[in-house]
Amino acid sequence: MESETISKTILDNGLTILTSKMPASESVSICLFAKVGSRYESIDNSGISHFIEHMLFKGTHKRPKPYQIASEIETGGGLIDASTESEYTSFVIRINKSEMKNSIGILFDMILDPLFDPDAIQTERLVITEELSMITDSPSSLADMYLTNLLWEDHPLGMEIAGTKKTIASINRSQLIEHLESYYIPNGIILSLAGNINHDEITLFIDQLSKNWRKSIPKTFPQFNHDQKSPKIKTEYRNIEQSQLTLGFCHPMFRASDKFFQEIINTILGGSMSSKLFINIRELSGFAYDIHSDLINFTDTGALVISAGINPKNLYNALEQILFQISNFSYTLQDSDISNAKKLITGRLLLDGENTSSAAYKIGQEYIYSSKADTVQETISKINNVQSSDLLKFIDDVFKKSNLNVVVVGPNRGSSKLSRIVESFSPSNSNFLK
Repeated sequence: MESETISKTILDNGLTILTSKMPASESVSICLFAKVGSRYESIDNSGISHFIEHMLFKGTHKRPKPYQIASEIETGGGLIDASTESEYTSFVIRINKSEMKNSIGILFDMILDPLFDPDAIQTERLVITEELSMITDSPSSLADMYLTNLLWEDHPLGMEIAGTKKTIASINRSQLIEHLESYYIPNGIILSLAGNINHDEITLFIDQLSKNWRKSIPKTFPQFNHDQKSPKIKTEYRNIEQSQLTLGFCHPMFRASDKFFQEIINTILGGSMSSKLFINIRELSGFAYDIHSDLINFTDTGALVISAGINPKNLYNALEQILFQISNFSYTLQDSDISNAKKLITGRLLLDGENTSSAAYKIGQEYIYSSKADTVQETISKINNVQSSDLLKFIDDVFKKSNLNVVVVGPNRGSSKLSRIVESFSPSNSNFLK
């Protein structure tokens, strides 16, 4: 992998441009990040950021037909996608270098001159309603949604990003326009690009493209106070073959800025096929086909989440085994575990670093959270500098019973047995299952 160079320019209107120079690449990836997502919403307009993301594809005054935007990118040999998260919305294009400027122009057309056609709004309202039905019809997606509700209870972070059927039915055109104008402001936009790019040339082009776009005062989101005092459990009966089990530990140390500790912990615990959970729950016990852990990161909070599909007869044994692995984590953690996890993480980073989409997304997302973007080598250096003592303190601080949240969706009724298992969980108790 060639040495990566990241350049940054902030235009007079506040728009941030980041480029990752990849001289050997024939493709260019363009990521536009807007600092708006479900965390900026209320219970009354939940889902409006996601609604806008959908609507920005449905036509502009220059490209009035709903299919024109995607078609123009695709006929140029490219791909376009978008997603709404809790703290940002992103639009991603991967395209031939010759189509780069036109693709950037399309992105600016989408966010600066959308039609918000009333008929298109009504059609997309139906589409999002079906998306919500898909979530509630999927036991694993439903379990994830319930866990999010528990982790960040009574807070916008705990709301479904797509909203609710009630809010989607009530959001109107004027609300969409007001939300767009409030948050899609130049000083709330990060444009990150990766490929064989001349930073100064592309900066000049973007500066001209956005010269009439004026900065305004950005809005902020509500902070989250970690005040969970005891574990929480939610169950929902569904007459299905598997019990969908999800559990999560919420803690401020899972914020995005502490990701180097988290990645190592997650990789060792459940983030790979050689992880403790995969080996013990799947390979040795046969309790699950799929079991894995993931990280959820925000500016000031986050969580580590474990998910598994379990035969209902094995649900309670599986939960005990999972909590046993966590309760013994600090006792069983070996230097070889840490070394192997670092190798896996850095290897994945190097592989991703050869992909322009991954490279552009990485630097843009990092900048959203920290106003800084590291090269792959800088990230690898920070990961390799993590010490075992740092990880042990992280484990002791995070994996506490009071931080635990458990959700089960499936044919198991009641939560009394789950409660007894959770109450007996103690990370300081190496004899948890004995």
